[in-house]
Amino acid sequence: MKRIALLPLVALLFACERDTASQATVFSRTYEFQGNSSLNDVLELENGNLLLCGKVAKPAFISTASSEITEGRLEEPAPALILTDAEGRILKTRLFPINEVTTDARLEFNNLYGSARFLQVYGLSNGGFIVSGEFRGFGFNIPDFRFSSPPSPGTNSPFIARFNANLEMVDFRHFNSTMPWDNRLYANGLLKPKPEGNGFIYMLGFTFGFPGGFLGYQLIDLDAEGDEIQRSSFFDFNEIKFAGDFTFLENGTIVVVGQEGGYHYSFQVDLNSLIQFRRRRIADDGTAEQFNNNAILIEALPDGRMMCFYTDPVEKNYLQFLGSGLDTLGRFDLEPELIDQYHYESSVCADGDILLSCIDLTDASLERSLIYRIRPDGQVLWRRAYDGRVQQLEEAQDGRIFVLADLFYSGGKRVATLYKINGNGQLQ
Repeated sequence: MKRIALLPLVALLFACERDTASQATVFSRTYEFQGNSSLNDVLELENGNLLLCGKVAKPAFISTASSEITEGRLEEPAPALILTDAEGRILKTRLFPINEVTTDARLEFNNLYGSARFLQVYGLSNGGFIVSGEFRGFGFNIPDFRFSSPPSPGTNSPFIARFNANLEMVDFRHFNSTMPWDNRLYANGLLKPKPEGNGFIYMLGFTFGFPGGFLGYQLIDLDAEGDEIQRSSFFDFNEIKFAGDFTFLENGTIVVVGQEGGYHYSFQVDLNSLIQFRRRRIADDGTAEQFNNNAILIEALPDGRMMCFYTDPVEKNYLQFLGSGLDTLGRFDLEPELIDQYHYESSVCADGDILLSCIDLTDASLERSLIYRIRPDGQVLWRRAYDGRVQQLEEAQDGRIFVLADLFYSGGKRVATLYKINGNGQLQ
């Protein structure tokens, strides 16, 4: 991702922080706001500062310019950008209540209230930032396609926002159609920077259109300032398609992984033309032969191979290697005794190692995450357990690892925590 330098900024909203850092290189910071908070991504800037994105809650106001309390509510959850110094101390917090932006004309504000969050943040060539996000927790009354957990695409709705260097919103784009005669819905948006650093690819993992009823995914090519260049839709009238993740290969292609019908598939798309030219079935298991929206991730390795992670909803978690032609090179069980794990996150380290996290649901009374560091040959170097639900992990410029996790305190309150841990997974 491109690093953008910012000048120090004055904090507008203060949060209570618990500082458990024992040294400057590693630390743990918990951010407590008015209500529940959750952080989903961290961007390390050129000057060492950090830009975090997610959702937090503030005292309830109808708008940032109003002092009127929203009827019946003590807090107002809102998407947030948080600028911190290199050790996670807050410099500035910006909240963006959804009633202050323009959304799909068919969506009622009451259904959207408190449901929006920012998911990913990257720097732009003009010094600003691009952020992906989603609305969650409402429905469009689309047909039931028997999705299992996580929520069906009918309960998610993606958007992209752009900000200047002062963290002021300059553009907001909601992808579901605002025209009643178009009747097109999207879900599960995913934003990634192109390898050359000249823009981004935004994937809409699920498309539902009326009256045709076709189901597929869409790729959108954005330039370095976040403006759209082109887009392509990929669907089949005979099979349901769903895209869960994608990565880039050095030969100028995008590899998308997801489902087609009741099986996991990989799809190869030309990066310049956005034309799909190859598809391969990854495995016969992992979906229980149902279109079930299970987790699946893919990461490109330095040697041109790819490492794919997916879960069997009943038995196991798998790590599978793919060649550049989407051929299977090997598959391993990943912790087969730990079943029912979900919410994978992954990233690639500078040395080619893969960082992987997943939620461990083997004990319903606990909520914890498992973090792995895996060599490109599939060897698990270490596995560490952390309390809470890991939302993001990636390598820092100094080789240590940023971990964003949600923790639950007494009373069910959710608080966001930022760890910076050593490369061996330890906070010491």
